[in-house]
Amino acid sequence: MKFIVSRDVLLKNLSAVSGVLSTNNTMPILDNFLFTISGNMLTVTASDLDSTISASIELIEAEGEGSVAIPSKILLDTLKLTAEAQQRLIALKRCKVPVYTDSQIFATFNQECEGKGWKPLKSIRSLKTWLERADIEPLWHDAVYGEMSAHQKFDRRHKTQLPTMRDALWYGDGTKLNLYYRDEDGKVRTTSVYEVIDAATEVFLGFCISDTEDYEAQYMAYRMAIQVSGHKPYEIVHDNQGGHKKANSSGMLDKICHI
Repeated sequence: MKFIVSRDVLLKNLSAVSGVLSTNNTMPILDNFLFTISGNMLTVTASDLDSTISASIELIEAEGEGSVAIPSKILLDTLKLTAEAQQRLIALKRCKVPVYTDSQIFATFNQECEGKGWKPLKSIRSLKTWLERADIEPLWHDAVYGEMSAHQKFDRRHKTQLPTMRDALWYGDGTKLNLYYRDEDGKVRTTSVYEVIDAATEVFLGFCISDTEDYEAQYMAYRMAIQVSGHKPYEIVHDNQGGHKKANSSGMLDKICHI
């Protein structure tokens, strides 16, 4: 459910219906506005059980229908922030000399409000909720957590989509086992296992325990996988380590899969 509405129109109607809200509600749900979307209309409802007030607003754009309860105090505080006030909050959050905590941002901003004609924030919770909004956090995240963190969280576009049909894609890889023993010379050694897994179902199809991730280990693991599955895969993926180069040069993997 998504919609676009004029900020000024929404704030005007919320202010009108918020008069019925009480500060001594025994039921937490009564601290919320009820937003209901039907067609291109948004109905905002507030109640204290004894009285109920509703307002209807024509939306600029709407996608989907339904209802949702939104905390009234946090929403009103957020909408009352002017563009200039929002820029100041972001600047305080990005500031590195000094570095402000959220409590310090709240106190500093409210001290500046009177001189600039802004409406003070009512709670630290409303400040945090606003800062963590999906359209606001990218504006300060890099300054607080670093550019790499911001890139990983907001700039990554590619998502891996796994197949939904079994045997469409198998992947094979080798790994060291957490198993240690002493050989005949008394040296501590471990061993490896080469695994073949179906990507769609994540079913463990075949394996071979071997000291090295070599061609023979891969051959035995894929042989078991075909016997267990009863089918050959459409495609196989793997890294370029171990015996994969030999398996490719010999044509073994090409004979197993369709592509």
